[in-house]
Amino acid sequence: MGRDSVQHPFGESVVLHRFKEYSGNAHGQTTKVFHPDETIEGAAVAPYGPAEPADGLSERATYELRVFVGPGLGIGPEDEMTVRGRRFKVDGAVSGDWVNPFTGDAPGAEVRLKDVTG
Repeated sequence: MGRDSVQHPFGESVVLHRFKEYSGNAHGQTTKVFHPDETIEGAAVAPYGPAEPADGLSERATYELRVFVGPGLGIGPEDEMTVRGRRFKVDGAVSGDWVNPFTGDAPGAEVRLKDVTG
């Protein structure tokens, strides 16, 4: 399902995976279940943190992004998002929609994303 309004005219498409519920799999492990994917057009994507291990020894790498989306999406901390072909988890609370008190502009929300490999 696509969004009608484009927040950032030179932004990019990202895919939102809305969390639905936790469910048990055949191995007794708890897994996340998601609603059908939603495409968000015009999202602004910015690097947020280091992609390399700080100690230089570990094979573990952390990829962090900030994604700025339009208002009214209601993205939650259990949701996930695919950006540039990589699936990320929402990292912490989403900023929520806000309105600039000087201009009345409603730019939307900032979503911090993280993916850890290794």
